[in-house]
Amino acid sequence: MERVYGIVPKGKGERALARGGEMTIWSATQIPYFLKRNLATTLLMPENKIRVIKPKVGGGFGGKIDMFSKDFCACWFARELLRPVKFVYEREEVFQNTRQRHPMYITVKTGVARNGRILAQRIKAHADGGAYNSTAPLMITLSCFFIMIPYRIENLLYEGYHVYTNKPTGGAMRGHGIPQARFAIERQIDLIAGRIGVDAAEMRVRNAIQPGEPHPAGFIINTCGFADSVREAAKAIGWAEKRGKLPFGRGVGLAGASFPSGVANMAHLSSGAVVQLTREGRVNVLSGAADIGQGAETVICQIVVEQLGVPMEDVNITAADTGICPLDAGTFGSGVHGACGKRGAPGGQ
Repeated sequence: MERVYGIVPKGKGERALARGGEMTIWSATQIPYFLKRNLATTLLMPENKIRVIKPKVGGGFGGKIDMFSKDFCACWFARELLRPVKFVYEREEVFQNTRQRHPMYITVKTGVARNGRILAQRIKAHADGGAYNSTAPLMITLSCFFIMIPYRIENLLYEGYHVYTNKPTGGAMRGHGIPQARFAIERQIDLIAGRIGVDAAEMRVRNAIQPGEPHPAGFIINTCGFADSVREAAKAIGWAEKRGKLPFGRGVGLAGASFPSGVANMAHLSSGAVVQLTREGRVNVLSGAADIGQGAETVICQIVVEQLGVPMEDVNITAADTGICPLDAGTFGSGVHGACGKRGAPGGQ
């Protein structure tokens, strides 16, 4: 699977201001506190002397998780020149200096019974990480971990390798290693089903993991509607009527995948919110969450409105400012509403 860039429509740029031994940077980052910590390390400054403010700029897709050269350069020049500095990448520079989905070469060997039940699977994946490491260990881990859902695989051997090459650096992007592995596996399931004479949709249903079954990592799958979803999807798209019967160049397909939701940054498992009531009866909310277009700030305000019973127009939110907002784990893995939203409800109470 080839490299893919998550190109955000509004580009990537920073502003930095150094004053009185302190640094303030305006950056459209997904994880303000992560950027703050990395800037402190690279600039050799105490964390409490660095303030990261995320402006109202949307789009992320994983590509705004890392600290990039523009972040460091803006701060370094601002400190050395004692003048405000702005760095903006042109589109070509975005391709050269930011992150891409890891290209992967994957070999899959699967043992299957005559009825289509998967007995064992062996996978070897080589990820092209480019010239430097970003989040490759996590990417390889996720690629393996979510191979085991949504199908029941009792015997699995996974070998994952991150390879350095003279290319742009790979990083997080929409699935973070999972889409590459799933493409290889799902394509092979179609081939196997055709070889043994089993319908490809039915093969997926037969191997679907069921509620109450254990995941090989040790936890229990409490709910899973994958089998029902495949049946309903096949019915909705006319699978039986169209599969293999459409004109050349047209067809229908089914595939299964899984992805974590509500995950947290393992560097700091924390998210907070502060709810303040003014003398005029208005409500101020401080949240560390970075809204990159998914509506996190609106949802947090709605939670506070529901808890306090005040009009929406009386609630003001200030978010993603490390100078005044509480610590937050970051925006990724569909985790903001579950983490920070839970803090907004007790704050409103």
